[in-house]
Amino acid sequence: MADDREPHNFKSTANSTKNVFPFSNQHSRNSQSGQTSNFSLFQAIAQRSKNNVRESHPNQPHQRIFPPVNYSTPQSPRARMEMTPSEESHDYPSDEAHAIQPSIHSQTGSQIHVMESHQLRFMPMPKTVERGPPSRAPSEAPSMGSVVDADSEDLDFSEMMNRKIKEGKLVKSQLAEERVVNANLRSELSVIKASYEDQKQSIAELEAAAEASREHIDSKDAQLRQLQASLDEAQSAKDSQLTLISRKDQEILAGQEKVGTLEVKLKEAEDRVARVKEKTKESFELMTKNFDSLKKSVEYLKTRYEMANETVPKMYDELESLRKISQNGFKELEPYMDSSGRHLIKATETRNLIEELQTDRHNAQQVIQFLRDKLHNQSTELAEANEKVAEAELHRKEEGDRLSHSVILLGAAGQQIEVVASKLAKREREDAEVLTEGLRLESQLAEANERIGSLSEKLGQKEAEVERLKEEKQSLATELQVKTGLLEVTSNRLKELTEESVAHQRNAQTKEGEVSVLNEKLRASEESKGILQAA
Repeated sequence: MADDREPHNFKSTANSTKNVFPFSNQHSRNSQSGQTSNFSLFQAIAQRSKNNVRESHPNQPHQRIFPPVNYSTPQSPRARMEMTPSEESHDYPSDEAHAIQPSIHSQTGSQIHVMESHQLRFMPMPKTVERGPPSRAPSEAPSMGSVVDADSEDLDFSEMMNRKIKEGKLVKSQLAEERVVNANLRSELSVIKASYEDQKQSIAELEAAAEASREHIDSKDAQLRQLQASLDEAQSAKDSQLTLISRKDQEILAGQEKVGTLEVKLKEAEDRVARVKEKTKESFELMTKNFDSLKKSVEYLKTRYEMANETVPKMYDELESLRKISQNGFKELEPYMDSSGRHLIKATETRNLIEELQTDRHNAQQVIQFLRDKLHNQSTELAEANEKVAEAELHRKEEGDRLSHSVILLGAAGQQIEVVASKLAKREREDAEVLTEGLRLESQLAEANERIGSLSEKLGQKEAEVERLKEEKQSLATELQVKTGLLEVTSNRLKELTEESVAHQRNAQTKEGEVSVLNEKLRASEESKGILQAA
């Protein structure tokens, strides 16, 4: 039986910095590949206060001190043991302990730590123990197998009980340390409360002093506001007088600017009228010259047209005479023709004569066509000249209308200049009155300036006093801010200590619950040990 097991070193020590169960990071050589993950037995114990862990073990991370839920001592395959009804009635109260475990888990709110897949199991319950075939053959050791198995089980169970007792002592020592820490925190909390009350009284005194200084500053502010109101009234009167004087000056300047602009406009209008007159005169002379040239060209075209009309009938008469002459010539040529009547006796001469006549006829037609084209061109030029003459007359009429309109505008401008001159004379009289009023206002302004100087001196004294009061107020405000900051720091520290105390109390309650559960487990383990020994 001993050949089929691997030795395991289960060490428990009072020093919490060492790993209590070294098998938590090892793998069982006899564990199967399909074994599921194991969970912690007491999750509430695994979740301690982080502050307590840092104070007690600053350089060591939190470690679990209890074995996982599915932990079991290494067992060799054994045959299944059939339990009697009397033995089944004395089963372990593990179900009750496991029923208490979810409530502990809900109180602490810790997460289930999943261990590695190859973990050792708890020792199985008696009614679920399966006995496998012994490691030795029945012929070799038929009667000693059950005795050796019972001894190994008792040894494993006693080791587990010793481990759990040591773990319980370790938890109790940790609870004692936490109680000491809670007592220290309570004493520190009482000291902080006393300092808080002292600071509260000092802050109340500072607030009373600040209230008195605030009332004094308010009275000084009221006096300053009265002085400022009187100064504002004097300044407003001075400003109103200055605005009246500036308004009169602006009106005078505006009138002078208007007169200057009207004079400039009048000069521009006169220059424009002179230019218009010169341009109209030049355009009229040019139009007369163009009209004379057009008239001459029209007369020339008329004479040419009359000559063409006279030459065309003459040419028609000449052509008719030529036709008659040609007919008579053919009749005269009949005696000179041959017997067939188709060919002349002197054909070459007659052909040359006919060609000459045809060329003369062609030249006469060209001359007629040239004269006709020239007559047509002259008629179109005459029509265009008539249109230009009409346009020139219309343009001359428009220029005359513009000239008359410019004359009317010049008359209106002269009337406006007369009105402006009358207004300027009136404005000069008003300016004289304004100057007298300005002299009177200047005397009043000098008196107001003297009063303002005296008020400014008084205001400077009041401002110096106000600055001194402001400095005192600023110093009181800074002192109040410092006290307020200290009070806030103290209140925050008090709140943190209260929260830590509550957390330690909760941890102590959870640890006490865990200790009670551990005691129940130990009692159940002792009962199971008695049952196994009886079996």
